[in-house]
Amino acid sequence: MKNILYIALGSLIISGAVRFTDTHAEVDVKKNSSSNHPLGASISKTPSSSYQPKPLEFPPLNSVERVHGILVSVDYIHRSGTYINTQSGELSHFSMPSYGFLRYKNASAVLRDIPLGTKLQFCLNRDEDGRFTRLVCAYDSFSLDAGNSITYRLEEAFPEENKLIVIPSGPDKKVDSIASEWHLNAKTRLWRGDHEIELSELKPGDELLFNVVAPANARNEYISDIWAGEETHHLESLKQEKRFVEHTQVRGLPGWIESIDGDLMTVSLFTGESETFHDIWKSSFNKRTRCKVSVADENLRTFNPPVDGEWSDVVEILEKPVQGFGDGGLQLIMKPNYLLEGFRRGAIVRVFGHTPQSNPNHELTPSWNIIDQPYGEGLMNYGFSHVLAVEFRVNTAQAYPEQFAYRTDYGNRHLPWFQITDDKSPPLFSQHEVCGTLISVADDGKSGCFVAEGSKHETCFQMLDSGAFFLAIKNQPLQKGALRFRSLNVKAQYREQEVSLSDLPTGERYTFWMYQDENGEFTRCSFVCDTGSKLALSKLYYRIESFDRELETLEVTLRHPDVKDYQRNIVQPLPFGAARFQLPNDAQFWKDNAKVSLDELTPGTSVRLNLAEPNAHDSLRITDIWAVDPYELQQRFE
Repeated sequence: MKNILYIALGSLIISGAVRFTDTHAEVDVKKNSSSNHPLGASISKTPSSSYQPKPLEFPPLNSVERVHGILVSVDYIHRSGTYINTQSGELSHFSMPSYGFLRYKNASAVLRDIPLGTKLQFCLNRDEDGRFTRLVCAYDSFSLDAGNSITYRLEEAFPEENKLIVIPSGPDKKVDSIASEWHLNAKTRLWRGDHEIELSELKPGDELLFNVVAPANARNEYISDIWAGEETHHLESLKQEKRFVEHTQVRGLPGWIESIDGDLMTVSLFTGESETFHDIWKSSFNKRTRCKVSVADENLRTFNPPVDGEWSDVVEILEKPVQGFGDGGLQLIMKPNYLLEGFRRGAIVRVFGHTPQSNPNHELTPSWNIIDQPYGEGLMNYGFSHVLAVEFRVNTAQAYPEQFAYRTDYGNRHLPWFQITDDKSPPLFSQHEVCGTLISVADDGKSGCFVAEGSKHETCFQMLDSGAFFLAIKNQPLQKGALRFRSLNVKAQYREQEVSLSDLPTGERYTFWMYQDENGEFTRCSFVCDTGSKLALSKLYYRIESFDRELETLEVTLRHPDVKDYQRNIVQPLPFGAARFQLPNDAQFWKDNAKVSLDELTPGTSVRLNLAEPNAHDSLRITDIWAVDPYELQQRFE
C-alpha cells in the first residue's frame, strides 16, 4: 500500500518537511483519480518492472518504476540530467526518450521550466542495459495532487509557530482523512493569485497545493511554495502552460511517423495529458489546411524547419484512445509535397500547424512561428556560425550506426566493440567514453585504476602509446575567418593543460576514452581529462547563478560564448544546461593563476571546474574552480 500512498498523496510523503499528528487515512485512489491523468489510470496496477521499451510503442501505464528524487542537474539540449534518490541517497542519471514528458504545476513543461532542487516523482523504464534511466515522465508535488483532483483544506494556521493544520480531500471534497501538520520555514512562500502573502493571511477552508525543494542535499527538504485557492491553482497552471505553448510554437509539436501509405503519412503526436493537449492544439490542424513537418532526432532536435521542413496537407485528423505514456491520442494523416528521405516509419518529427484566429476550447491560442532554431538546439545550426561544441553537433554515429561498425552504443549491438591494437591509432569517434573517479596511478605513469560512475568495481587500464587523436578548434580568441580544426595527439589533460598521467590528482572525476583489449575487456585507454578540460575543448564554461556559502552549494548554468547570426548580430545563446554542486570550504578557487578566497565567487562569474564523487544524499563536489573570460573564448566570424 506504500506505493499507492506515494502516488495518491505523493506530496505528503516528505522527509523532515512535513510532520503528521496522526497516521493519515488512505484516500480511495480509484475513486479520486482522473481517467485523463496517466497516474490515475495506472496506480491501482502492479508495476511491470521487466518491461523493455519497443519501437513505435508507448510504454504501458503499468510499466514504470516510480522513484522520488531531487533534481540536481539538467542538459537542456539532450533532455537528460541527474537526481538524488531520496530513499537511497544515490546520484542517478536519466535521459528522456522522444515521447518522454514533464508535468510542472499541473501543466506541460520542459526541463528549463523546473528549478533545480525541486522534488519530483520520476517514472522510469529500463534502458538497453537493464537500468532504470529512461525517464518516461516526471511530476512535481503540485502536479501529482492536482492531477488526481486532490487538495489540502486548511483547518487552522499558527503564524507564530510557522505551522498549518490541513486535511487532504478528493474531488468530491468529502473530508475523510485525519488532520496533518505542515511545518514551514522562513524560506516558504505563500501565494494567492499573483501576489505573495503572509502566513496570517491564509483563511480556514482555503484549498492548498504546494511544492517541495531541497537546497543543499536530499536530507533537508522543505516546502518551498504554497498556493491558496482553486483560482490560484488554475492561474499557476495556466502561466506554466503558456510558457510551454510559447516554447513549442517555435520548435514544433513532437511525434513519430506511425505509417507511410503511398503518398500519405500518419503522425502520432506526443503529450503528457491528452485532454488539455486536444483543447490547446487541435485547433491548429484542420482538414484542407497545411502544416510543416521537420525531421527530428531522439532529443527532438530538428535540422532547419524553415528550409528543411516539408509543407504537408492535412487529409484527416484521428482521435484515438491513449495507449500509454506520451501518447497524445491524436493522429494526423498528411500528404507532404515530397516524401523526404527522413520520412520513414518510426522516424521522429516536429509538426508546425497553422495559427487559428481563435481557440474556442481553451484560453490559449498557439501562434506558430517557423524560424531558425535557437543556437545549439538545431542539428545543423542554420542561422548562426558553426556549432563549436562536438557534443552539440549532429551525432552521425547515432544517426547512421551502420556506418560506424566499431560503435555499439547507438546500435550494432550484434557486433563486437572495436578492439584496439598497439601498432595503430584508434579511428575518430571509436572511443567508449566513461566517467569515473581515478583512484591510483602506477609509478611508471603508464597505467592506473578508476571506479566508473554508478559502479563500485575498480577498472584497471593501460595507456596506449599513441594517445588520443581528435579534432580541436584551431581558431585563436577573437580570430576572424572560417572555423578551422587541428589534430591533437595527447594522453592526458588537467586544468586545460597537457600533462602526463602521473600529474593527475587521484580522487577526482575524469573522462576516460576506453577500448577493448584482445580478451574483449575495456582495459585500454587513449585519453584522460578532467571536467574543466573537457569543457575547454568545446569552448564551453559555467556561469555562476547563485552561491550559498552557509549551505556550501553553487548553482551554475552551462554557457557558450556569444555568436553571430546571419545578419551579423551578436547573439547570446540560451543556457545549454544547469547544475547544482557542493562547494566545500576546502575547494580551491583560482583567478589569474592565483589562489583567492571563495568569497570572491559572485553571481555572473564565468568559471570552469573539477569535480569529485559526492557523499550520500549530495550532489557532485567541486575540488577546483577557476575563473575564465568568456569574451576571450568568443569566436567572431565575418
